[in-house]
Amino acid sequence: MIILSDTNKIEIYERNKNEIVEVKLFPIEIKSGQIEITIVPYQCKFNKKDELNIEYNYLISAWTNVFFKYDCNKRKWKYDRTKNGGV
Repeated sequence: MIILSDTNKIEIYERNKNEIVEVKLFPIEIKSGQIEITIVPYQCKFNKKDELNIEYNYLISAWTNVFFKYDCNKRKWKYDRTKNGGV
């Protein structure tokens, strides 16, 4: 796993033939006494025409929501279910 930043993004793309899968983890949401984490993979392509003309193309086709419920007896979050979605 590599964390992309403005300083390493172009280098990472170029090392991987200008195509990678970026995964975005959204902030945890609390809903109805449970937490929800959304994970979205993006198929990404990079095109560098010149130093000033850089283009990124992102394709989204699916996502996953992971749900956890709090177990008061054990005092910890426990996995509840996974819900997948797609375009």
